[in-house]
Amino acid sequence: MGQNEWLECGDARIHYQTAGTVGQPIVFVHGLTCSLADWHFQVEHFSDKHRIASIDLRGHGESRGGEESIGIETFASDVVALLEQLNFENVILVGHSMGCRVVMAACYMQSSRISGLVLIDGSRLGEGSADEIEASARAHVASTGYKTFHHGMFETMFTPDSNPEMRDSVMARCASVPETVGVAAYIGSIRWDALMLMTVLPNLAVPILILQSTYVNDQRVRVSLKVGEVSPWMSYVLAEARDAQVEVIPDVGHFTMLERPNQVNEMIKEFITQRFDA
Repeated sequence: MGQNEWLECGDARIHYQTAGTVGQPIVFVHGLTCSLADWHFQVEHFSDKHRIASIDLRGHGESRGGEESIGIETFASDVVALLEQLNFENVILVGHSMGCRVVMAACYMQSSRISGLVLIDGSRLGEGSADEIEASARAHVASTGYKTFHHGMFETMFTPDSNPEMRDSVMARCASVPETVGVAAYIGSIRWDALMLMTVLPNLAVPILILQSTYVNDQRVRVSLKVGEVSPWMSYVLAEARDAQVEVIPDVGHFTMLERPNQVNEMIKEFITQRFDA
């Protein structure tokens, strides 16, 4: 898939992989309790014409240490450190789910190295008082039990048409992440939404491509989008971002890049061609 490399970030040793030797850099950032393995279709597709990096966020995949400081800002700082270590400029950051928050935060921190964002099936989990939302979320996870909570959350990320081998592999891999990491990353996502999203999103001065396939409805159930549907997250981004476009990938689950890799790859390629190629 790529060459294994390491980044030292304080008390964390961050694992990442690189591929490709020429072209505009693309960096892939996974979601909650996931890993860089989620991007193998994209790495294979883009590495012939782009320099590629994919990262295991701290506490995830093969990265080690730094679990005490898990949060969106820390994840984003690690991504910025990766860009600096690789001397990447004019970068396209691609995030999935929680990774959408991470790439937005990274762009807000270090916009000079970043030219565009691709947000795959993002969401907005926290609105209102961050402390109240966190307390409610922690109580829900505690009363449900983390394993049950995590399984229930991920089970709804797939449809009856999802490839069962892919589904089982993703769910097993994500369930293997320590509970402390999963809870901290989940709570961190909620707090970042409540505290930072409304500041960060309107101040991102780069083109943003939204690839959306699902949303969480009022009953807190994740459902697939249909052609022509607009989710609250999509509406929010279009209203608040300076330069955003939305594409719906309908009738598929949350792991869009694994279930519809060819479509995702073509949409990212078209975005880069239209917005960045001379």
